[in-house]
Amino acid sequence: MDKKYDKGGQRVTSCCGCYSTYCDEVLCCKSCYAEVEFGEGDGSEFRAAVDPDLYYKNLFAAEEVEAGVDFREDGEF
Repeated sequence: MDKKYDKGGQRVTSCCGCYSTYCDEVLCCKSCYAEVEFGEGDGSEFRAAVDPDLYYKNLFAAEEVEAGVDFREDGEF
């Protein structure tokens, strides 16, 4: 199967294009619960051109804006 990625470049599951989670000790697709390989949707694999640190920094910033968190000019809440 070809590898699938979300729009930000993080790898998602090959079966459904979703993220994964652990069901007991097995990594499973969050949509169909099929067993998946390490790297599929668990946040550990990205397209070659994507910097994981920048990906998560941007994701955190977007969540803070969506939640309505206000930042002062000095970067504090």
